[in-house]
Amino acid sequence: MASTGKWQDSDIPKRGWFCTQIHDLGQKDRATCEMCEVQKIRYIHNMAHSQYPQQLVVGCICAGYMEENLDAARRREANLKSSTRRAARAERDRAAQEQWRRQVEEQRRRQAEEQRRRQEATPTERVAELLSGLHRQTTTLKDSIGAWRKANPRLCPILTGLQRASDCPTLTPWEREFTNSVTERYVRDSELNIKQIAQAQVIVRKAIRHFTSNQ
Repeated sequence: MASTGKWQDSDIPKRGWFCTQIHDLGQKDRATCEMCEVQKIRYIHNMAHSQYPQQLVVGCICAGYMEENLDAARRREANLKSSTRRAARAERDRAAQEQWRRQVEEQRRRQAEEQRRRQEATPTERVAELLSGLHRQTTTLKDSIGAWRKANPRLCPILTGLQRASDCPTLTPWEREFTNSVTERYVRDSELNIKQIAQAQVIVRKAIRHFTSNQ
């Protein structure tokens, strides 16, 4: 039993109290137990007595001694804590569901807006959109093929060399077109036919001569 605060006051009864209410102040707020006048408490036990004119706000331990049943006070507080946790989980679930609902609604709204825009688009605009999408896909594919060849030059020496030769300024327009077409279309040397390999070798040798003479 504490020996501070009202525990030392002979005018205040020390036994025969009963709990009228218990509540949670929350994570941030704290109160000082009005019995021991020392302990900072989050879970409030409102204690009443037939021979005392007002209720006291106290913590679990003081409440247990005041009602002469420490286990009952602890169970009461444990039940409140459990209820608080359930309420917090329910609130988190509700917030998550609300966020998911808003995301779904926003996605549906965008899809509806996109569909409406497409329906209202002119034939020219539709063709332009299709070509734009195709261009994006082609660019992504080119980047992927280029990255694969760069990481695996020994697996495709002809195409790797041809890709590097594309920067050679002495290539003719036809040779440049051939270089771009072949490097964009194929991934492995095994996909090339004999004529393509022969032409690729000619272009690569031409590029080697140019870059060597300019070193």
